[in-house]
Amino acid sequence: MQNAIRQKIQLSLTFWVACIPVLIVDQASKWWVLNRIPVQPEGMGLRLDEPFAFTVVPRLLAFIHTRNEGAAFSIFQTMPALLTLIAAGLAVAVLVWALFFLPAPERLSRISLGLIFGGAVGNLVDRVLHDLHVVDFILVLIQYKGRLWPTFNVADMAICVGIGLF
Repeated sequence: MQNAIRQKIQLSLTFWVACIPVLIVDQASKWWVLNRIPVQPEGMGLRLDEPFAFTVVPRLLAFIHTRNEGAAFSIFQTMPALLTLIAAGLAVAVLVWALFFLPAPERLSRISLGLIFGGAVGNLVDRVLHDLHVVDFILVLIQYKGRLWPTFNVADMAICVGIGLF
């Protein structure tokens, strides 16, 4: 019994090594944005001037401060409470599956699920702390058919990479 518990803990370390850094970097980057960049004003279009934007790479990448009530790419904007409950349920399901049901040799699966879980928890923390909103701030300044890519955050990147690896 004790060996089985020890083995589960050792296997879960891969999951946590992927999850914890995502959560820390996500929340630290959002803290920086919340304290350095004013939220984008509503009804005035996208402001890319100081102090509303921090240019990282000219004409390619900027940090701005937006709030998203919906899910990825701003879907489900009108149902933030329901979305929060669904996201919390899915995060718990990923955690339980990764820690208790994934076969032992599935290291890449544990890493990918750790990235997904870390990202999901990062966005759930936002929803709890910021009135059901997620703080998004990474803006890619490349247009396609006159539109920019939707603003996103570190948690969103981790979720996408985790799904891709899985």
